[in-house]
Formats: sequence, C-alpha cells, structure tokens
Amino acid sequence: AIIQRVTAGGFINSHSGSDRFRTEDAVEFLLHALHVEEAHQIKVTHETHRKRIFWNPFQTEDILKHPSLQSKPLKLNADLSHWCAACERCFDEEREARDREWWPPLL
Repeated sequence: AIIQRVTAGGFINSHSGSDRFRTEDAVEFLLHALHVEEAHQIKVTHETHRKRIFWNPFQTEDILKHPSLQSKPLKLNADLSHWCAACERCFDEEREARDREWWPPLL
C-alpha cells in the first residue's frame, strides 16, 4: 500500500541508519537505498536527524564526499535543528574557522 502512495507522487522521508555506522557502513546502506529507489521508481529522502547516519554535519560531509556516492541522486531532507542539538551549538561561519570550511557549501 505504501508503494502505491509513493508512486502516485509522494515520497518516503527516511530516518536512515544509525549514528554508530562507520562511513563505509553508511555508504553501503545508502547505495542499497538508492537501488531500492530506482527499482521501485520511488523518491526517498534521508533526513538529517540525531541518532541516524546524517546526525552531524561533519559525518554528513564525509559520507557525501565518499567516491561511491559521487554523481548519485541522493536526496537529503535537511532538518538543521538536529545538527545544532547534536553539536550543542549554532553555526557561525563568520567567527569559527571549522564552520567556514563546510557551511554553506555542504548544502
């Protein structure tokens, strides 16, 4: 039933994987998710969420830069409030060099 709803124009917003996944585990998971998405002609977004693969911006950057995911149609739902909560700070590219390295180019 869910596949019919999704193929009728909807999409699945996934709280994907676990924050305990190593980068290689996350990439393997996402490649499989992309295969399922293509096989069933559905849209899946992967939300930035605490306790999940994309739980912080630094892990997210590592995953997205992985060679196996380059040129893949991976879609993220960026709920940035989870990044602020996970990192226990707001991001300030003007004052913090670490933030300047990825924000906003990551998005």
